[in-house]
Amino acid sequence: MSSTATAGAGVNAARLKMAMAIVGQVLVHFGAGYGAKAQIFKTPKDSQRFTNHLLSCTLANLDLIDWDINPGLRDRVCDVAYKHGKLAKRRAGTNKLTWAVIHQTLNEIQNTECPSSTGGGGGLVCSF
Repeated sequence: MSSTATAGAGVNAARLKMAMAIVGQVLVHFGAGYGAKAQIFKTPKDSQRFTNHLLSCTLANLDLIDWDINPGLRDRVCDVAYKHGKLAKRRAGTNKLTWAVIHQTLNEIQNTECPSSTGGGGGLVCSF
């Protein structure tokens, strides 16, 4: 809980609630792509690091995200989260998911699904 509190420190309640709703939707689609039927993370710390990363990045980009009025962006983000979940599952194999696998596959997804104008990946869809 302290990591999430740190990610949201100094943020007004409405912005924090919006960011948390976005993170929740992203996590649902990631879990669906992963094929989650039960706990998928190796440790609570792995889950916490992933959630905190999503929340921090979402808060940092919240002014650029028209979540409520841009269904195209919302659909694209959820599609990328689903693909990230599928890729993470392939990499984890029969093991529980670790932060190392999440982070490695996030970098791969950023480079393949989120082209930036410089070609290095990490466009807006994958910035959070």
